[in-house]
Order: sequence, then structure tokens, then C-alpha cells
Amino acid sequence: MESAASDYRYDSFKIFEDRDNEFHDLIVESTANPFLRDAYRPIGTRVRMLRVYYSGGPTDMRAVLNEHRAILAAFRNRDGKAAAAAVARHLASAERRLKSMVEHFVGQTKVNRL
Repeated sequence: MESAASDYRYDSFKIFEDRDNEFHDLIVESTANPFLRDAYRPIGTRVRMLRVYYSGGPTDMRAVLNEHRAILAAFRNRDGKAAAAAVARHLASAERRLKSMVEHFVGQTKVNRL
């Protein structure tokens, strides 16, 4: 994921997307929470479709990588509050990135809900 984040070619974007998907899947599966898993699957699929469809290239892979690092650091430190805060920041950033992509490529001036 690190090397892909510094290289903006399509093949690097594909590698980044694959690792990003693995990261999210591992976290969701690690919760052993069937409700979260069932809720995440359709959302994760839609987010991936939006990213591929509306993105003319990679998203800000460096920012995503840094957000993932913060989440992992909190997990490694077994700091639940820091993990929750890092995940909340990551979700808010992801929402902003997706809205920005949709607004740019669809030409909408405001996107209320994806």
C-alpha cells in the first residue's frame, strides 16, 4: 500500500485499492460482529463502485494511508478511544472525498447523501 500511494499510475491505483479493501475487510471481520459485517458489505461495495466510477484517477492515497496508520497505531496500542477517534476521522474524510468526486464528475453543486 505504501509504494502504491506514492505512484499514481493505474496499476498502482489497483494495488492500492486491493490493499485498501483488504484493510477494511480485516477490520470488519476482526470485530466478529455479524451486524457490522452485514451492514459493511453493501456499503463497502457501493463506496468502491463510486470510487472507480467517479474517479478519473486515484483518490488521495497518501491521506488514506496516513488515516489507516493512525487506526493501526491505536489498535496496536490497544487504545479504544484513539481507535474510535481515528476511525471517525477516516470515515469523515472518506465521505468528503466521495462527495468531492461526485460533485466534480457529475457537476452537482451540492451532494447531500451518497
